[in-house]
Amino acid sequence: MLLPPLQDLDLRLLKVFMVVIDRDGLTPAAAALNVSVSTVSAQIADLEHRLGFRLCDRGRRGFALTPEGQQVRQALERLFAQLGDFAGVMGGIRGELTGNLQIVVVHAVITQPDLRLPQAISAFRAMAPRVNLALSSRSVGETNAAVLAERADLGVNIAHDLDPDLKFTGIGRESVSLYCGAGHPLFDRVAGDITAEEVARLDQAHRPYMEIAAAGVRRRNRPSPAAIADDIDAMAILVLSGGLTGYLPDHHARPWVEQGLMRALLPGQLSYVNAIGHLVKRSRPLSAAAKAFLACWHKVLAEPCAADPAA
Repeated sequence: MLLPPLQDLDLRLLKVFMVVIDRDGLTPAAAALNVSVSTVSAQIADLEHRLGFRLCDRGRRGFALTPEGQQVRQALERLFAQLGDFAGVMGGIRGELTGNLQIVVVHAVITQPDLRLPQAISAFRAMAPRVNLALSSRSVGETNAAVLAERADLGVNIAHDLDPDLKFTGIGRESVSLYCGAGHPLFDRVAGDITAEEVARLDQAHRPYMEIAAAGVRRRNRPSPAAIADDIDAMAILVLSGGLTGYLPDHHARPWVEQGLMRALLPGQLSYVNAIGHLVKRSRPLSAAAKAFLACWHKVLAEPCAADPAA
């Protein structure tokens, strides 16, 4: 069976397929598209018929892309990125910024005030109101992968496990400490009575993708993981449970510390620092919208904060 020419394929069906992928299934995709599940199922079946192969398995065993579906996904990510770039070029010819700008940020970045992302977004939208801005939140590894796969124009992440094709520009630093929650055996102990050896004997939760970042610390404190957390919010929940220690960025833990629900353990010893900033793909030229956003962001960062007495 010959593949129909691209211009004869319904682009709307391809967009529906991407929504199904992004939402990880037909039911959540139907909710996002405000249509019935049967409608989405029929659209995917129509697309599969026109392409001549099965894109995904769906049913009682859950949703999963076929090998062919994985290849189509990768091709569509490139296609939609190029369509966004094309819209931006057309806007540039008219002397205005248009098109799409997709930004992916690492989980819990909102509690990092030094980045001033909300202010940067506000300034960018005032300058480029016709750009379609899409913001999503992912784990450290997923953020890097989204930029590499060109599912995002820009990423906001810590400098961790960077591919050579990722260009990282540091903006700030975040300190990360080992925390315990109220009810933990060490929570009410005097700081001077706690030793690193004692901490190492107690149950600790780990974030697997942060093993490298904390390598220097864990040479001194390497308990076997009693629990696994795949992001910062999950780690905070485990720490707040009272029976586990876990590493958290200090800016993220601060609200619970102020409420008397968490404390850092030996912050002078069991802590490390991450560089945090934005990243782009080296081999992909930045769109006009992405360049404009970065210019807005760095301008905001250069301005004094409203709460700064010197402002």
